[in-house]
Amino acid sequence: MNNVMTIGRRLVAIEQIAFIEPFDASSASGIETTKSFQARIKLVNRDSCLAEASVEDLAIEYNFRLLKEDRVGINPLVDYRVETFEPTEDFTPAKPFKTRLLWDDPRGNECSKLLVTAPEDVLAVVTANDNSAAVIEKGSGPPNRTKRQRSTKRPSRQPA
Repeated sequence: MNNVMTIGRRLVAIEQIAFIEPFDASSASGIETTKSFQARIKLVNRDSCLAEASVEDLAIEYNFRLLKEDRVGINPLVDYRVETFEPTEDFTPAKPFKTRLLWDDPRGNECSKLLVTAPEDVLAVVTANDNSAAVIEKGSGPPNRTKRQRSTKRPSRQPA
């Protein structure tokens, strides 16, 4: 597992990342850029940054567990809690959320993310004993990934 994610000029320790979610530029107000951002990286401390790689590519590269229905990569290094979610009179979101994923920020404040994936499926991913990228979607398994190999060797250094 890579210990550091490089996003533009920013280096982020993997254990500081809570999850990776899709980024929709059309719904983000105030962001004017020529870059094609595809993912939002949400940090444990509630900060976030944008990446040009897709959620799926980042999840595979950094061994995050992918909740396919939500297109959210969750970090296996974060201690999460899982709750069921039901809308209330005061809060009825447009999406049919079923689950609240919770974690604590460095100051002990509770943070959460609503998900459409069923709570039992989220709990299975959160409590999985391996660090491999898991894909949760009925009837699917982890994606295949091949490593790139160098095409040429570097010349060895000659003593001076």
